Parts: sequence; C-alpha cells; structure tokens
Amino acid sequence: MRAKILIVDDDRDILLGLENRITWMGHEPVTADNGKDALRLLEQGEFDLALLDLELPGLSGLEILQRVKGASQSERQTGKDTGAAHTAPLIIILTAFGTIERAVQAIQLGAFDF
Repeated sequence: MRAKILIVDDDRDILLGLENRITWMGHEPVTADNGKDALRLLEQGEFDLALLDLELPGLSGLEILQRVKGASQSERQTGKDTGAAHTAPLIIILTAFGTIERAVQAIQLGAFDF
C-alpha cells in the first residue's frame, strides 16, 4: 500500500533526507518547511501520516497537532463526520529539542508518537 506522507521541517537537509527515504520506500511524500503551509496542506489533503518538527516558523508542531486533532474531534462530536469526510492522519512529532513534558503534551494532544 502506498501511503501519502506529509513531512514538515524547517531544516532543508532533514526535509530532503526524509523525502528521499520515503520515496525510496515506495510512498508519496509531500513537504512543507513551515507551520502555516503544513496546516494548509493538512486541511486540503488526505494524508495517511504526518511527520512534524516540533520547532517550526509560523506554527509549532504542537499547535498544528492541536488544530488538526481538535478539528477532527469537533467534526465527530457535531455529527459532521460521515465517514467519507477528511480524517486526521497519524501524527508523529520529530525534534532535536525533546523534553518529557513536551512528549507528554504531544501524546495528550493526540500524537501517535514523539
């Protein structure tokens, strides 16, 4: 199965490295280098997985996670989720600046992994 994967990182080398690896694995990578572009892409497209850097210009990875998971939960609670509607992808937070507090916060907000 070919997955559509959003990769978000402001470090160009990391972004390109992950993009190349995901392509090599047979999946479809889509990239963004800032939080605002990432949120726009997540709102527009159907992604199976999102790899989000924690520290991004515009919006942080945690802010994106909160908005995406919050919108998905709101749709389910209001009955607008028909099953065919946009569903939030699995989200994994990537960072070189991890702390236990941030990891706990990310998991509580709905991240699949940190």
